[in-house]
Amino acid sequence: MNNIPSEFIIDSIDSYIAKYSTASKKIYWVALTAVVATLIALPFIYVSVSVQEAGVIRPIAEKTEIRANISESVDSVFVKEGQTVNKGDTILTLQRSNPDFQIGYQQKRLSDMQEHLKESLQQNRYNYDKEQNASASLKNSRVTQWQNDLNSTLYAEISVSPRKSLRKRHSISNNTIKLNT
Repeated sequence: MNNIPSEFIIDSIDSYIAKYSTASKKIYWVALTAVVATLIALPFIYVSVSVQEAGVIRPIAEKTEIRANISESVDSVFVKEGQTVNKGDTILTLQRSNPDFQIGYQQKRLSDMQEHLKESLQQNRYNYDKEQNASASLKNSRVTQWQNDLNSTLYAEISVSPRKSLRKRHSISNNTIKLNT
Protein backbone atom coordinates (compact mmCIF):
# COMPACT_ATOMS: atom_id res chain seq x y z
CA MET A 1 0.00 0.00 0.00
CA ASN A 2 2.92 2.29 0.47
CA ASN A 3 3.69 3.21 -3.17
CA ILE A 4 5.52 6.53 -2.48
CA PRO A 5 9.30 6.33 -2.36
CA SER A 6 10.97 7.29 0.91
CA GLU A 7 12.93 10.17 -0.68
CA PHE A 8 9.72 12.00 -1.45
CA ILE A 9 8.38 11.43 2.02
CA ILE A 10 11.46 12.99 3.62
CA ASP A 11 10.99 16.22 1.62
CA SER A 12 7.24 16.46 2.12
CA ILE A 13 5.35 19.06 4.15
CA ASP A 14 4.16 16.44 6.58
CA SER A 15 7.69 15.49 7.54
CA TYR A 16 8.62 19.16 7.87
CA ILE A 17 5.71 19.81 10.25
CA ALA A 18 6.59 16.73 12.27
CA LYS A 19 10.24 17.86 12.64
CA TYR A 20 9.49 21.19 14.19
CA SER A 21 7.77 21.36 17.50
CA THR A 22 4.52 23.07 18.26
CA ALA A 23 6.40 25.75 20.23
CA SER A 24 7.77 27.27 16.99
CA LYS A 25 4.22 27.27 15.59
CA LYS A 26 3.01 29.14 18.64
CA ILE A 27 5.76 31.77 18.27
CA TYR A 28 4.86 32.21 14.61
CA TRP A 29 1.15 32.67 15.38
CA VAL A 30 1.86 35.07 18.25
CA ALA A 31 4.14 37.20 16.07
CA LEU A 32 1.64 37.20 13.21
CA THR A 33 -1.20 38.15 15.56
CA ALA A 34 0.88 40.99 17.06
CA VAL A 35 1.66 42.45 13.61
CA VAL A 36 -1.98 42.27 12.51
CA ALA A 37 -3.19 43.79 15.81
CA THR A 38 -0.67 46.64 15.47
CA LEU A 39 -1.80 47.40 11.92
CA ILE A 40 -5.44 47.41 13.01
CA ALA A 41 -4.71 49.69 16.00
CA LEU A 42 -2.71 52.31 14.02
CA PRO A 43 -5.68 54.57 13.17
CA PHE A 44 -6.68 54.69 16.84
CA ILE A 45 -3.26 55.55 18.29
CA TYR A 46 -2.51 59.28 18.76
CA VAL A 47 1.02 60.46 19.34
CA SER A 48 1.59 64.12 20.12
CA VAL A 49 4.71 65.62 18.65
CA SER A 50 6.24 68.66 20.31
CA VAL A 51 9.43 70.50 19.55
CA GLN A 52 11.18 72.85 21.92
CA GLU A 53 13.40 75.60 20.60
CA ALA A 54 14.61 78.87 22.01
CA GLY A 55 13.58 81.97 20.06
CA VAL A 56 10.97 84.64 19.54
CA ILE A 57 7.96 84.24 17.29
CA ARG A 58 6.53 87.51 16.02
CA PRO A 59 3.70 88.11 13.57
CA ILE A 60 4.29 90.09 10.41
CA ALA A 61 1.44 92.44 11.30
CA GLU A 62 3.39 93.69 14.31
CA LYS A 63 5.79 95.57 12.04
CA THR A 64 4.44 98.82 10.66
CA GLU A 65 5.98 100.56 7.71
CA ILE A 66 6.12 104.33 8.03
CA ARG A 67 5.86 106.44 4.87
CA ALA A 68 5.75 110.19 4.44
CA ASN A 69 4.40 112.19 1.49
CA ILE A 70 7.25 114.65 1.66
CA SER A 71 10.69 114.51 0.14
CA GLU A 72 12.98 115.38 2.98
CA SER A 73 16.19 113.82 4.23
CA VAL A 74 16.32 112.18 7.66
CA ASP A 75 18.43 114.14 10.14
CA SER A 76 18.39 111.76 13.12
CA VAL A 77 16.65 108.57 14.25
CA PHE A 78 15.60 108.17 17.90
CA VAL A 79 14.50 104.50 17.94
CA LYS A 80 16.19 101.19 17.16
CA GLU A 81 14.82 98.33 15.06
CA GLY A 82 12.45 96.16 17.07
CA GLN A 83 11.94 98.79 19.76
CA THR A 84 8.36 99.41 20.91
CA VAL A 85 7.08 102.97 20.46
CA ASN A 86 4.07 104.69 21.94
CA LYS A 87 1.76 107.30 20.52
CA GLY A 88 3.44 110.70 20.55
CA ASP A 89 7.05 109.39 20.70
CA THR A 90 9.52 111.13 18.40
CA ILE A 91 10.77 108.57 15.92
CA LEU A 92 12.95 110.74 13.70
CA THR A 93 13.63 114.30 12.69
CA LEU A 94 13.90 115.62 9.17
CA GLN A 95 16.35 118.17 7.84
CA ARG A 96 14.96 121.61 7.31
CA SER A 97 15.00 122.46 3.65
CA ASN A 98 14.37 125.35 1.38
CA PRO A 99 10.66 126.38 1.18
CA ASP A 100 11.07 127.01 -2.54
CA PHE A 101 11.93 123.34 -2.99
CA GLN A 102 8.78 122.29 -1.11
CA ILE A 103 6.62 124.61 -3.21
CA GLY A 104 8.16 123.25 -6.42
CA TYR A 105 7.62 119.70 -5.25
CA GLN A 106 3.96 120.31 -4.44
CA GLN A 107 3.42 122.11 -7.78
CA LYS A 108 4.92 119.14 -9.62
CA ARG A 109 2.60 116.77 -7.73
CA LEU A 110 -0.36 119.01 -8.65
CA SER A 111 0.57 119.06 -12.35
CA ASP A 112 1.02 115.27 -12.34
CA MET A 113 -2.43 114.80 -10.82
CA GLN A 114 -3.99 117.20 -13.34
CA GLU A 115 -2.35 115.31 -16.21
CA HIS A 116 -3.66 112.04 -14.79
CA LEU A 117 -7.15 113.55 -14.55
CA LYS A 118 -7.01 114.71 -18.19
CA GLU A 119 -5.95 111.24 -19.34
CA SER A 120 -8.78 109.66 -17.35
CA LEU A 121 -11.34 112.02 -18.89
CA GLN A 122 -10.05 111.30 -22.40
CA GLN A 123 -10.27 107.57 -21.76
CA ASN A 124 -13.83 107.94 -20.44
CA ARG A 125 -14.84 109.98 -23.53
CA TYR A 126 -13.30 107.38 -25.80
CA ASN A 127 -15.16 104.55 -24.01
CA TYR A 128 -18.44 106.51 -24.14
CA ASP A 129 -18.08 107.23 -27.87
CA LYS A 130 -17.19 103.61 -28.53
CA GLU A 131 -20.29 102.46 -26.65
CA GLN A 132 -22.53 104.93 -28.52
CA ASN A 133 -21.15 103.78 -31.88
CA ALA A 134 -21.74 100.16 -30.96
CA SER A 135 -25.32 100.94 -29.90
CA ALA A 136 -26.02 102.84 -33.14
CA SER A 137 -24.51 100.03 -35.19
CA LEU A 138 -26.71 97.50 -33.41
CA LYS A 139 -29.84 99.60 -34.09
CA ASN A 140 -28.90 99.96 -37.76
CA SER A 141 -28.32 96.24 -38.12
CA ARG A 142 -31.74 95.52 -36.57
CA VAL A 143 -33.47 97.96 -38.94
CA THR A 144 -31.61 96.47 -41.90
CA GLN A 145 -32.60 92.97 -40.82
CA TRP A 146 -36.24 94.03 -40.46
CA GLN A 147 -36.17 95.61 -43.95
CA ASN A 148 -34.61 92.48 -45.43
CA ASP A 149 -37.24 90.31 -43.79
CA LEU A 150 -40.02 92.59 -45.11
CA ASN A 151 -38.54 92.60 -48.61
CA SER A 152 -38.20 88.82 -48.68
CA THR A 153 -41.81 88.45 -47.45
CA LEU A 154 -43.08 90.89 -50.10
CA TYR A 155 -41.04 89.18 -52.80
CA ALA A 156 -42.38 85.78 -51.79
CA GLU A 157 -45.98 87.07 -51.90
CA ILE A 158 -45.51 88.89 -55.19
CA SER A 159 -43.89 85.91 -56.87
CA VAL A 160 -46.76 83.62 -55.79
CA SER A 161 -49.65 85.86 -56.83
CA PRO A 162 -48.50 89.39 -57.43
CA ARG A 163 -51.75 91.23 -58.08
CA LYS A 164 -53.86 89.46 -55.50
CA SER A 165 -51.31 89.86 -52.76
CA LEU A 166 -50.65 93.52 -53.45
CA ARG A 167 -54.33 94.40 -53.57
CA LYS A 168 -55.10 92.41 -50.47
CA ARG A 169 -52.33 93.48 -48.09
CA HIS A 170 -50.84 96.67 -49.56
CA SER A 171 -52.07 99.84 -51.08
CA ILE A 172 -49.81 101.52 -53.60
CA SER A 173 -50.12 105.24 -54.16
CA ASN A 174 -47.65 107.96 -55.09
CA ASN A 175 -44.71 105.52 -55.16
CA THR A 176 -45.29 104.40 -51.55
CA ILE A 177 -46.42 101.05 -50.27
CA LYS A 178 -48.67 100.98 -47.22
CA LEU A 179 -49.48 97.81 -45.36
CA ASN A 180 -53.20 97.23 -44.72
CA THR A 181 -53.65 95.37 -41.46
